[in-house]
Amino acid sequence: MKYYLPAVVQIRKAGKLYGTWDLNPELDLKFGNDQTETQYESAEGTTTSIKVTEYRSEADLEIAFNSPDNGSLARQAILKQISEMADVIYEQVFFNDSKLKLDIAYGAGKAADYTETVTAAENAVTALEGKQYEALTNPIAIWENWLAKHDATNKKAAVNNKVAKGLHENLAIAYAFQGNYPKATEHITQALELANTGNKNLNEINRLTKFQQFIAEKEQAELNNANVDVSALKTAPNIKKLLGKRKLNAEIDFLFAEDKYQEMKDNQ
Repeated sequence: MKYYLPAVVQIRKAGKLYGTWDLNPELDLKFGNDQTETQYESAEGTTTSIKVTEYRSEADLEIAFNSPDNGSLARQAILKQISEMADVIYEQVFFNDSKLKLDIAYGAGKAADYTETVTAAENAVTALEGKQYEALTNPIAIWENWLAKHDATNKKAAVNNKVAKGLHENLAIAYAFQGNYPKATEHITQALELANTGNKNLNEINRLTKFQQFIAEKEQAELNNANVDVSALKTAPNIKKLLGKRKLNAEIDFLFAEDKYQEMKDNQ
């Protein structure tokens, strides 16, 4: 069934609004007979009450669809939206592992002796693979020095547009992993400008665009977590798992993060 449930997610910290996202309100729900369990605790033990709602006709489904108070469809829609909400906030709040294809460029040809750029590229790859990002400082200095030789008017120059594009991408990568996001953004923007000049390679443009998005998301995530101790947080909490089975959550109206904060910490 089609179900329409508008929802907005906001991320706030200390009264400051960091972002607002509209979730897709049009949901496709698989719907049939519905079972809800309610558990009651007493001195004698736990009592479980099971209610089964049957839908035997299109008319029954129509009533459920148009009656939010009925709860069955609305509850399923809410839980599905919570799942979508998790996908949104994970990208903005938590430090998830990302897999990227990175190209480190170096000069080649007879226009100049590019040995220095080859060595810089090799050292940069070693630093990135070993996560020794401070070791990128020397390659950065070399690439910045070569960029000063850029001659956009001469295709045969030692640093023509093609070489400059590779150097800008190298610098964007290095600065991003050193945490200097303004410089990384500056260089990835210039790399994209050069990639869109002359003969265009769509695969290259897509790769650069993807890395530009990675830089923006990483900068936003670190901003959101500036005062958070993440040393013990290895993976993002599984919100759907924390909510438990759908049939045990008949009374869920909305989820506030603070309601589950301690449980999320306990399940890191």
